Amino acid sequence: MSATARANSCPVRPKRPCVRPIPGQAEAPLRQTYPGYVQFDINGGLSFGKWNANAFVQNLTDKRGLIGGGYYNQTNFNRYWFNLIAPRTVGLSLDYSF
Repeated sequence: MSATARANSCPVRPKRPCVRPIPGQAEAPLRQTYPGYVQFDINGGLSFGKWNANAFVQNLTDKRGLIGGGYYNQTNFNRYWFNLIAPRTVGLSLDYSF
């Protein structure tokens, strides 16, 4: 039997997106500032001969980091629309080698 465990953190600093003015769009030159956040992920696994079991948790703290939207986004100019990082995700896999 063998075991593995890993943890990862991904800090993202506050940022301001690049803005390209669009004729006729009064709000296009405005810039939205996105706050920084840290996303923590963990994973681990066990091996029993030909069997492997792996588990993971992404976004362990269920942080709601902003990655886009506001005054400047790619799909529309709705200043109240934002993109967030994925919520906490949990997964498990079981493998058999033959």
